[in-house]
Amino acid sequence: MMTSPLDKIASYLCSHQPFALQKRVVELVHLLQQDPNRISSYIILYGIPEVAGLRALVWSCCIRHWLAFHRTDSYWDGVALYCRYPTEQLWKDDSCSETVDHPLNPSQDSIWQQYFSDQRLMDRIRMDTSRTHPDWHLFRQREPSMIRMLFLFAKQHPELGYIQGMNELVAPFVYVYLWDGSLVWDEKEGEAEAFIAFDSFFCSFVASLYQNISYLQEALVQAELLLKQWDSLLWQHLKRHQVDWSLFARRWLQLCLCREFELPELLKIWDVLLSIPNHSSLRWTWLIRFIVVMVLHCK
Repeated sequence: MMTSPLDKIASYLCSHQPFALQKRVVELVHLLQQDPNRISSYIILYGIPEVAGLRALVWSCCIRHWLAFHRTDSYWDGVALYCRYPTEQLWKDDSCSETVDHPLNPSQDSIWQQYFSDQRLMDRIRMDTSRTHPDWHLFRQREPSMIRMLFLFAKQHPELGYIQGMNELVAPFVYVYLWDGSLVWDEKEGEAEAFIAFDSFFCSFVASLYQNISYLQEALVQAELLLKQWDSLLWQHLKRHQVDWSLFARRWLQLCLCREFELPELLKIWDVLLSIPNHSSLRWTWLIRFIVVMVLHCK
């Protein structure tokens, strides 16, 4: 009987684990293979067992099933493409030759102007990544990876570029794939997985809130109406004191709660978010309901 790659990885992850935990891992892997539509319900009920490497495996499988990819036909083709891409040379442009161009050339087509523009972009990214989870030594070690990922994203998506806060959104992927997933992938593969997961998650889900302000406003209106339905007294209290939802809920939505929870708790929230089937409206409905529950909890 043939053993699938998922089964092999699950067997490896289960080694030296208690029997009850092994059983949960096997159940989860079985769902990933046979019935991915039930993954979200399973994770909501039971969560992902805290077994090193398992979360990275589940996230990758969910992303392959649910989220769109923009530059390649398949997930693993995207990983291979990234692994071959010489990211270390992105900001080392040896083609800048005085015989071709000149540093003082003001033309936007100038190689030097592009070089200087890339340097400014790199400086912005470095400034933000240096502030990402400052108490976690892991992120200081992985700053070069975060910089490469964010720089490449900005170059491949000029319509979005680099937006402040992306460093917060890339951090969970860096942790899951380059730390938790280190038992599954080597360092290079892990960085590629993290990049493509972040790229797909942002473009398929989060980008709409940055590209279309009306989409964000609509989400805030939905949240406010939901609060009115669930707790009219609290809704009236906020209205009476002229509390503007955009003052707090905008950040909650655009950063997918990255700044509201410590990383271990945030990962459990994202476990559900990433496992929801490929209908962005379903994901937004879940996230909007979640932030309303947060408001109720603060009551």
